[in-house]
Parts: sequence; structure tokens; C-alpha cells
Amino acid sequence: MSIQGSPLPRTGERARPSDPRVGSDGLVSHGVGVRVAPIVKICGVRTVAQAQAAAMAGADMVGLVFAPSKRQVTLEQAREITAAHYARRPRFVGIFVNEETAVMARIATEARLDLVQLSGAETPEICADLDVPYSKVLHLREGMTEAGLLHIAIGYKEAVFLMVDAAGAAGSVTRWGGGGVTVDWSIAAEVVEQLARRGVPVMLAGGLRPDTVSAAVRAVRPWGVDVSSGVETDGSKDEQKIAAFVAAAKDQ
Repeated sequence: MSIQGSPLPRTGERARPSDPRVGSDGLVSHGVGVRVAPIVKICGVRTVAQAQAAAMAGADMVGLVFAPSKRQVTLEQAREITAAHYARRPRFVGIFVNEETAVMARIATEARLDLVQLSGAETPEICADLDVPYSKVLHLREGMTEAGLLHIAIGYKEAVFLMVDAAGAAGSVTRWGGGGVTVDWSIAAEVVEQLARRGVPVMLAGGLRPDTVSAAVRAVRPWGVDVSSGVETDGSKDEQKIAAFVAAAKDQ
């Protein structure tokens, strides 16, 4: 598949932890002790105007949800968003939950996505069949420890980055995350630190808002942060909240 923009590195192709550079695509590990502004992903975008507002605010990535959701977009909507003009084009990420690999690859090509985000129960074996750069969400459920999450994380060796998000119990509407529930930052910080030592970037999600993201970045030191409901008003993306979130996340 042809990926738009500069090539996305696989996990093993990132700069070494001692290298403070961050590539033009942003997909380079912070490394231990390297302090750079985190990557920001605005998820659940549904219109060109919302995507352009995110890009203008300085967001590095825009998430388009293809899984069943109130924020779900059609292929045609996604094409319109990715084909629009951007002074600084963000990376477009397609969000899927337990979708067939062939379907994800087709949508990624037709919608001109830069990578896909696997937010369900996709196994490392399923991910290995993907001919598309991917990120994988690690679901931090009640009672889980950092050791349990790290055990799961090590299987996704080809992921461009991993994401830690809070998730509910099996059968709940938040089973696959996306419920705006805040992650236990102490556990997330330990996971971020341990994976950074292995050169694996980790994005933090879960209940972040413009007024909390700065504290989250200081506490967890993630490679990136992800937000959806935290930048919405009455269920729709709010341009002022998007701008405030990006500014707070990057002003470290």
C-alpha cells in the first residue's frame, strides 16, 4: 500500500533513545530522559472543517472512526477529509474494532489513511497479517497492573506505537475504550517508562481534557496524547477546545 507523506517507521526503525530528534512525521520515540512536546491526536473527527481546525491548532494526527460509533464516518466522508487542503497535513488514522485485515487494508488505501488503529481484541497474529502500518490500543481494565499490561504489549512488535486507554468490563458499552474514563496515571507512567526503555512509543488516552492534559503529560510522560469527547461540546467537536487542548499538551 502507498502511504501518504514520508514513510512511517516500524517499531524497530525509530531513532535510538539517546537521539533527541523527532522526525518530520513525529513517529520517533521520545526515549528515556528525552523531553519533547508530545504528539497530539484528535480523534472522532467527522468533517473537513473539524480536521482543518485540528491541523491549524497544531494537532499531529486526526482519527477517523470506521467502527460502529456515534462518531463513525463513511468511506466517502473519510475521502473528503483526507483529500482536503491543509497548510500542514496531519497524519490520518483509521480507527477499527475487530475488523477483517483485508477490509482495513482496502479502506486505508481508498481513504488515503496513513495508518490504522486497532482498538479491539486483535491478536499479534492478526496484526502480523496487516500490510498497513498500525497502532494498537492496550485496554487498562479495573484490577489490571502494569505487569499485566506490559505482558500484552510485548506481543505487538510491529506497532508504530501503542496506546493506553481505560476500558470497561466485557459486554459494557466501553469494552473497547472511548468512554472518556480516565486511566490510572500511575500505572500508565510505569508502562510508558518500561516501554520507552525498549524504544516503544506510547500514547495516553482516556478522559483527557484541555484542563487536565498538561498534568497528565507531566505525570505520565507519554510519547503522545489522544482525545475525543474531551474536546466536544454537546457531542460535536469544539474548535476552541481543540486549540486549548493542543496548546496545553505541547506547552511543557
